[in-house]
Amino acid sequence: MARAWCLAAALAVAPLAQADECVVDLGRGWPPGAQNHGEAAEKLLFGGRQPALALTWLPARGAERSLQIVPADDGDWTLRYAVADERVLQWVGVRGGVEQRLVLEQAPDVLEAPIPAVLGRRLADDWAQALASVVPEQRSATFHEGDLWLLQAGGVRTSGLAPDCGPTERLLEQVDLLIEAVDEKAAKRGKRWARIEQSLDTMREELAATEGAGEGVVNANH
Repeated sequence: MARAWCLAAALAVAPLAQADECVVDLGRGWPPGAQNHGEAAEKLLFGGRQPALALTWLPARGAERSLQIVPADDGDWTLRYAVADERVLQWVGVRGGVEQRLVLEQAPDVLEAPIPAVLGRRLADDWAQALASVVPEQRSATFHEGDLWLLQAGGVRTSGLAPDCGPTERLLEQVDLLIEAVDEKAAKRGKRWARIEQSLDTMREELAATEGAGEGVVNANH
């Protein structure tokens, strides 16, 4: 009887354990069907820059946007936030149907601000490490109909849905702080930088705890 009760209890708990799993739906490379759109959006929004870290949003609707950290040979790096003036990917009516058009003849709205080189370098390195911890090299990006994240960090492209659980959820917190920092007075940015450093510290601790526990983060491709 006791043995049967233990088995029943285990079966009852199993669905709860599965429900608590953190699913990060990101993979390496371009999602199927998104490369032309993504390359066009990045060409427009990067403005010829070569960022050390970049996050570009490809929304299902509305204008594309991108947050970038651009390195410098000396002094501060540059924090950029660019938003397309009109949607890059458009469907245009033609005789007999519609066709896809990439609209690059436009000037995006761009905000720029200096960011300490030490912080910019740490963001690029920590994002690369965090993404590598949840997205193995052999895991390819998958197709999604919703809003896409296109990430470049450590020379690696990672794409998919924004993480909403686990240590990499901290990326959203850091993104919000960076967008706030690029659009405020220089005197107030120091507080943003400090909060970003704290968020990066926390993300490192959470990643270390997750790896130490041998739990890992479940990827949606499993």
